[in-house]
Amino acid sequence: MEILIVTFLYLIQIYFIIGIVFGIVFVSVGLQRIDHGAQKASFGTRLILFPGSVAFWIVMLIKWLKSK
Repeated sequence: MEILIVTFLYLIQIYFIIGIVFGIVFVSVGLQRIDHGAQKASFGTRLILFPGSVAFWIVMLIKWLKSK
C-alpha cells in the first residue's frame, strides 16, 4: 500500500513540474497564439493566468496545438 501512495505522490509531482515549465512557456509565448487579444496583456494578467495554465496544462497544450 505504501508503494502505491509513494508512486501516486511522485506522479503528482511530475505532473506539476511539467505544468510549471509549460505554464512559463505558455504565458510568455503560447497565450498570444490562442487569444490574439492577449498580445497586449500585462505582466499582472499573465501572472493571474499562470496557476490555471499549470493546473490544466494538458488542456491548454491541446488548445495551443489546435490553434496552429
